[in-house]
Amino acid sequence: AFGAYLRGIDSDSNLYMLKSGNYTFELVKYDSKGNRLWSTGSSPADDPNTVYPSPFLLQRTPSVVSDPVTDNVMILNWGWVSVYANGVYQTSFSAPANVSMSLDSSRELYFPGYDYNSETSSVAVTDLTGKVLRTIAVPGFGKASGIAIDPSDNKYLMDVANAAVLVLDASDSYVRTLKLNVPKGQTFDAGGIPGP
Repeated sequence: AFGAYLRGIDSDSNLYMLKSGNYTFELVKYDSKGNRLWSTGSSPADDPNTVYPSPFLLQRTPSVVSDPVTDNVMILNWGWVSVYANGVYQTSFSAPANVSMSLDSSRELYFPGYDYNSETSSVAVTDLTGKVLRTIAVPGFGKASGIAIDPSDNKYLMDVANAAVLVLDASDSYVRTLKLNVPKGQTFDAGGIPGP
């Protein structure tokens, strides 16, 4: 009924739905039973508990993560990470990459990136303020895009150039590459999502 995209599920099974249009956005947090807990966005709505920061354009596939310690929600959008506490805007910081991010159990943010000049992929790792802690080189990898981190801190990087997933273990070491069986006529776009 909400008509939005699921952008995250936290460790308590809360859902984060995001929709955008006409240079506005709305992020809504639901509990596992579908009850609306809070919302935030860049345009007025009927919810009197909604707090709206200044408007900004929402990219097509923003990345949303939830910090299990603070319950803060972070949205990666056009090179910036905006932080919300209970739906209220707190702060923003510049992101080292713009397509996707994920949070590990140590509360470090992972940002896959692709350098078009050198045609190389890497993953920048930051703290929760955006300070870069380290960079993981991904030699021989096509075009890094989306990322997911499982509860054991294994990382799964989407390679949109080769329709493959690169697996890194909890120590960020290479484990294997999984080639995806993409149906004929389909490709993967820059967000790591299959498209017609």
